[in-house]
Amino acid sequence: PYFIPYFINAATARCTMNVIIIHLAGLTLSILYSSPPFYLKHRLLGDLTIYLTFHYLILKYYEELYDENDGMNADVTADITGLSLLTIGILHGNNMRDREVDYKNGIRTVANFLPA
Repeated sequence: PYFIPYFINAATARCTMNVIIIHLAGLTLSILYSSPPFYLKHRLLGDLTIYLTFHYLILKYYEELYDENDGMNADVTADITGLSLLTIGILHGNNMRDREVDYKNGIRTVANFLPA
C-alpha cells in the first residue's frame, strides 16, 4: 500500500550498525529458540527468549529508527509492553495446555514448574 515506500526510505536512511545488530540478534534468538541443538524453548528459556525478542528488541529497534528525541515515548513503550505481555501470555497458555505432553517428552517450560 501507500505507506511502504515511506517505511523503506525511512528504514534505509537510518540503517546504522545498531539496527543491523538488532536484526542479527532477533534472527539469532529465533534460530536458537526452535532449532537443534539449542532448542531454547525446550530448556526453560522459551519465555525469556520470546520476551527479549518481542519486547526488548522491538523497543531498541523503535528507539534506533524512529525516536527523534533522547528519550523513549511513553505511549510507544506502553504499547510495546502490552504487545509483549500478550505474546508471552499466549505462549504460556499454549505451554499450560501442553504441559503433560511436554513433561513426558522431557521438554521443560515454565508451565511445567507451576501448580495446576
